[in-house]
Amino acid sequence: MYIIRDEREKHMKKLPSGDYEIPLIIMDRTFHHNGELFYPPQPDDLQENWPNPSIRPVFNGETNVVNGKIWPYLQVEPQKYRFRILNAANTRGYQLYLNSGQSFYQIGSDGGLMRKTVKLDNLAVEPAERVDMIIDFSRHEGQTITLKNDLGPNADPDDDTDDVMQFRVNLPLSSEDKSRIPRILARIPSLNENNIQCIRNLKLVGSTDNLGRPLLLLDNKEWMAPVTETPELGSTEIWSFINVTNFAHPIHIHLIQFQVLDRQAIRP
Repeated sequence: MYIIRDEREKHMKKLPSGDYEIPLIIMDRTFHHNGELFYPPQPDDLQENWPNPSIRPVFNGETNVVNGKIWPYLQVEPQKYRFRILNAANTRGYQLYLNSGQSFYQIGSDGGLMRKTVKLDNLAVEPAERVDMIIDFSRHEGQTITLKNDLGPNADPDDDTDDVMQFRVNLPLSSEDKSRIPRILARIPSLNENNIQCIRNLKLVGSTDNLGRPLLLLDNKEWMAPVTETPELGSTEIWSFINVTNFAHPIHIHLIQFQVLDRQAIRP
């Protein structure tokens, strides 16, 4: 995982850092009995010279994996830790919470630090989404805390893959915890809707390729098509995404934060 910090974050010395800032890459996988990865073919009736395994419209594994390990544990000190979380699953969304009942603090999202810290009891993380959060273990010395998932495939809360990983608060405090959970994080200016240089309407479309595999298109263009959206540096634009597929499609735009003006359902 690459971690990029802007100048403001570099000067925020009170956030947990060093050994107390840890990336967590979460995904779900299925394994054969011999430990090899299992991935079902698509299409189901494979023809000669077709790629196998290949992409599927939906895949939900039987096991949660964090940083390449099945249901791992992390030994921690009774102090604050910062976790950089990435949902690297193919399809599965996670509704994360701690079985200790304690809250945690979200400080960042896909675009970096948020304007203010948000205290949460649970947090939804969709595929490819990133979350920056702080958990305070200072009042849980000697305890084992499980990070759990309350959202199975197709939003089924009774799915068996509810355990994600453990935090074992069994390490001695190496030094005084001087880290803090700041209330104000970043200066994100409000965008002026009266100063719009361009309005873009972008349609998310689903199709299939010549092998019958799912194909997601943006305005009927494939990923490798020439670039069509070229905003000018310093400009303000309105982007309207219309999702006419059967798939949820979380949106993030690299390197910037954006403001949601409206969200509404459309008739199928």
